[in-house]
Amino acid sequence: MISNILLVFKKRSKFFYLFVVMLALSNSALNMGILAFISNVISNDRLPIFYFNGWIYFLGLITFSLIVSKAFQTYLVKLTNNLLFDIEIVLLEKLRKATYQSFEKLGSQRVFTAMGDIRVIGRIPNQFISAFNALIVLICCLVYLFMISPAGMIGMLLMMSGLLVFYMVRNKRIENSLNVLRSLMNDYFKYLNDLLLGFKEIKMSNSRNDNLFNGYLKQNRLRGNNLTIDTSIKYLNNELVGNYSWYLVIGVIIFVLPRFLLLNTGEVVSMLFVILYMMGPIAVLISMIQVYTNVKIAVQRLNQFERDADIQLQTEVQGKNGAVPDMPFESLEFKNITFEFKDKTKHQAFVFGPINLKINKGEVVFITGGNGSGKSTFVNLITGLYKPISGNIYLNEHEVCEETYPIYTNSISAIFTNHYMFRENYDEFELK
Repeated sequence: MISNILLVFKKRSKFFYLFVVMLALSNSALNMGILAFISNVISNDRLPIFYFNGWIYFLGLITFSLIVSKAFQTYLVKLTNNLLFDIEIVLLEKLRKATYQSFEKLGSQRVFTAMGDIRVIGRIPNQFISAFNALIVLICCLVYLFMISPAGMIGMLLMMSGLLVFYMVRNKRIENSLNVLRSLMNDYFKYLNDLLLGFKEIKMSNSRNDNLFNGYLKQNRLRGNNLTIDTSIKYLNNELVGNYSWYLVIGVIIFVLPRFLLLNTGEVVSMLFVILYMMGPIAVLISMIQVYTNVKIAVQRLNQFERDADIQLQTEVQGKNGAVPDMPFESLEFKNITFEFKDKTKHQAFVFGPINLKINKGEVVFITGGNGSGKSTFVNLITGLYKPISGNIYLNEHEVCEETYPIYTNSISAIFTNHYMFRENYDEFELK
């Protein structure tokens, strides 16, 4: 899945890096200009180049940055939505061509959560621009801080490095909780699906109704709620530690640095201003840790989604030799057909067959047997939903091969016990 995402991004983002460079230059110029203007106002020492008509330069920087930001963010809106569209279509295309066995492994609840994961990934470009802007401001502040006091800048880098290590260690624990939350969401959609699709059966049994709600739905949401509160508090604690660390930095600048570095009042005020200017961008970058964790989990889950699906794409209909001719039904024959189910450890759990059977036109056949005897498996084999692991199927005396399976399944009509009535006329029947 991640390779598909990268291919889609590469296809859609031809001018992305050009816009990034332009945005970096415009924002760097704007922020360095603002810092220079304000610092010189504080020190009452105007730069020679801005001595006359400095306001023109100031407005020019703002206008240039605004135009570039508007162009880039407009481009980003289109990129984000097109990226989301392409990834969804890729997933749906694979899903519609997957075998029925692959779909059974997934379950519809996994599909819904995968769609949610795609939307998390689709927000990456927007999150990137916020982080990128914050990073540019932070770099400009550090450069300017170095010009005021190299020792102060080094101390700031050490503090930020310490905070980053603190956040990453705590974030690892939060990531485990978020993974559990995603698993709970899979189960929630499964139970919700049972409630919606089995609503008649639910209403016909009070005990079934109570057990589904109290034992599964409510317990699932209760555990999810507790985990959400716990992770939210952990993120809150991280944020508070980060925010109040800055007050300690401000205290050090006010009370400690003037004594040890012999800074004058103008330099202290300039450093304080730069620190205050940095607080917003650093808060944005800290929030990106949570975004990064969510995206990481979404990518892992989508990759697991593909692995669990073991998607075997159905072969497209080809006009090759040996294709089953489009003719009225005459006979269907199974020769030494076998099929097997495997458990999660890939060990053989159930073997069906070998089956030898021929059904001719006009015959009515009843399949009987106890629970677990293989009736449903046989129906799925005869309708082409399952493919046998060995043996041969003949339709009208023509062998059904890999290339002609779509033709074979298209020749079968079935009404299952859990038959679904579509809400739209997908077969394009002429309804009068």
